[in-house]
Amino acid sequence: MNGKVKNKVSFGYLVKTYAWPLRRLIILLIPVTLVANFIAASQPVVLAGIMNIVVGQHDVAGTQSMAGSLDLNHIGGRVMGVISSFSHDKWNSLLILTVIYMLLVALSSIINYAGFLLSLSIETRAIKLIQMDIAHHILSLNMVFFNHQKTGDLMSRIMQDAKNTANGVGPLVRSLFYHSILIIIYSTYLFSTNVVLTFVAFGLILAQFGLTELIKRPLSSTTRMLLDKAAEFSNMLHEVFTSVRVIKSFGGEKYEIKKLEKGIDGVVGAELKAGKVKNLQEPTRSILDAFAMVGIVLIAAQQLMHGNLTVEGFAMFIFVGQLLINPINKLAVNVSWIQALLASYARIDELLRLKPKVVDGKEDKSDFKDSLLLDNASFSYGNGPVLDSVSFEVRKGEIVAIVGPSGAGKSTLVDLILRFYDPTEGVISIDGVDLRRIRQDSYRRIFGVVPQQSILFNDTIRNNIRYGREYLSDPDVLKAAEIANIHSFITSLPAGYDTVVGERGVLLSGGQCQRIAIARAVVANPHILILDEATSSLDSESERQVQSAIEKILENATAIVIAHRLSTILHAHKIVVLRNGAVEGIGTHQELLGKSPTYRLLYNLQFKNIKIDNGV
Repeated sequence: MNGKVKNKVSFGYLVKTYAWPLRRLIILLIPVTLVANFIAASQPVVLAGIMNIVVGQHDVAGTQSMAGSLDLNHIGGRVMGVISSFSHDKWNSLLILTVIYMLLVALSSIINYAGFLLSLSIETRAIKLIQMDIAHHILSLNMVFFNHQKTGDLMSRIMQDAKNTANGVGPLVRSLFYHSILIIIYSTYLFSTNVVLTFVAFGLILAQFGLTELIKRPLSSTTRMLLDKAAEFSNMLHEVFTSVRVIKSFGGEKYEIKKLEKGIDGVVGAELKAGKVKNLQEPTRSILDAFAMVGIVLIAAQQLMHGNLTVEGFAMFIFVGQLLINPINKLAVNVSWIQALLASYARIDELLRLKPKVVDGKEDKSDFKDSLLLDNASFSYGNGPVLDSVSFEVRKGEIVAIVGPSGAGKSTLVDLILRFYDPTEGVISIDGVDLRRIRQDSYRRIFGVVPQQSILFNDTIRNNIRYGREYLSDPDVLKAAEIANIHSFITSLPAGYDTVVGERGVLLSGGQCQRIAIARAVVANPHILILDEATSSLDSESERQVQSAIEKILENATAIVIAHRLSTILHAHKIVVLRNGAVEGIGTHQELLGKSPTYRLLYNLQFKNIKIDNGV
């Protein structure tokens, strides 16, 4: 993509944009997470009761006086105070507490799995939202954008970047919420027991987030590099698979293998670099965790020796301190994870910031009443003019042919008429309305187009014929196929109209693809037909039949025909001759023979077999 992202996107923006539409699921996730937090926080309490039995510090009266306290020195006694109402036997009490602990663990696993399913549902829906945003935006951009983009790169942004970004909407939101609450709960236990020890635990938090800050920038840049390399490789694969016929025709397999190997090497190198940075956190955190635990144990032992901790409190403090380390780690990892997903979204954001140069109008246009007018229309792709002050009119019911040598601007002219581009100068209007004022989708439904290269989708013949007009009935499809002289061939196939044609129609011949494209163009009885040498791939008999059928359709429609073969447009109402992007002449066949040197030369080349040296 050209240009850099001017404003960085925040994690809050992503949550607002892609989590808010999923707020019902997120609201449901909150109580599930809170229940999971409560169960997780209850497990140390039950273990404290077990510890109280083991160390023999059961003191019911003393425990009752500590009502409301979370002091780990005495919380086990409180638990035993509750259990003593059911059993006065230590062994039975121990069995009751172990059963309760196992039930809590099992329930915690079930609740956490439910939370995982909810977060997964949020994530997958967020992926869809992001992918639809990208797809909608890409299809809103004009043809100049597609002329300069690699298909593999666009595919990577829709598939991989969207998935990487959506990871933060479900699992990451839940993780931040869940582990933050656990940190608060476990910290409360520790603060209620010993303030000095708790500050040691919080020293770990500062160390973890300090580490995260150090790794954050290289992680973001290496993630971006990995995504770019993956997109390049995806584009290589797409180019190979779509050009396999040419590759095999020229024996280019070894050359392409070398290119793919180079692309794979780039991805592998990027993955290694990103992996080194990303996984550097784990061993570093392990060392920090070890230092933290040693510090907690030493200070806890000191407090025990000075009588500030009981044996039960000593054991429970170390246990809860260990529990605290895990959510702190997870929270620190999440902060790093946010950097990775922001790097993924940065590539998406670059794309979403691009604005279509062909801006949609507000007026609907569903018919063609009078004329299509080009008034001094000029166009340039940026490296020199392609069309220069082209002016002519296409009136309803006319067959208007556009002829000229290769590179004269014929296809670009049709692209302007279809408003794939806007003229850099001049105006194109239909029934007196500037095309810039008309909604593109409604305007283009006026046309039926047969492109020079017949592009079919990997779908059934029926769906290819009625593409974009799914409301049409099967009789409409059959009628269009008969007009295009393809019905007999289709019915001879085992699956008939349900035959899948393969990618770009690879399972059919060129002539068969062309006739299906013709059927697609005429199936909705368009007001204007655009034919880019529609019969060029047909044999003489099929050409005659299709040409005859098209002429019948033209009785109620207008046609713009790009003609390479003059025999197909000799009886056109008007012929526009282009040369070097300018109109050399407009008239009938006979008129142009007398006043257009280019047309006369083209005619002599095709009908009199005259050979020349300079070409046209």
